[in-house]
Amino acid sequence: MNKLNLFLAIALLLSFKSYSQEKESIELKDYYGDLNARFIGPAVMSGRISDMENHPTDPKVIYAGTAGGGVWKSENAGTTFRPIFDDHSQSIGAVELDPNDPDNTIYVGTGEPWPRNSVSIGRWFI
Repeated sequence: MNKLNLFLAIALLLSFKSYSQEKESIELKDYYGDLNARFIGPAVMSGRISDMENHPTDPKVIYAGTAGGGVWKSENAGTTFRPIFDDHSQSIGAVELDPNDPDNTIYVGTGEPWPRNSVSIGRWFI
């Protein structure tokens, strides 16, 4: 009986691999070319992006809302950005394009979505 249980346990363990799926990579090269994410500021937190939105029909157009304030637009898949919201200094937490008119209407939410250390819950400070 012990050999039968051992055989069934080994057969069960070996069967898991046959039913598992292979990892499938997603290619974003069509959208971003050879562009890789990288730090471009003088420090890690400089120019922190809190939200990004791609144009629904033109994958090279990207809008970025930054924690330091402002909305930036790229028309070359993120190689360069230009500010389009310079008159206001609010921290941007959300960027959304109007699905009916994405070329002319951008909705922007101010404030950062991550409160981190600015929230104390319960008996945090005594």
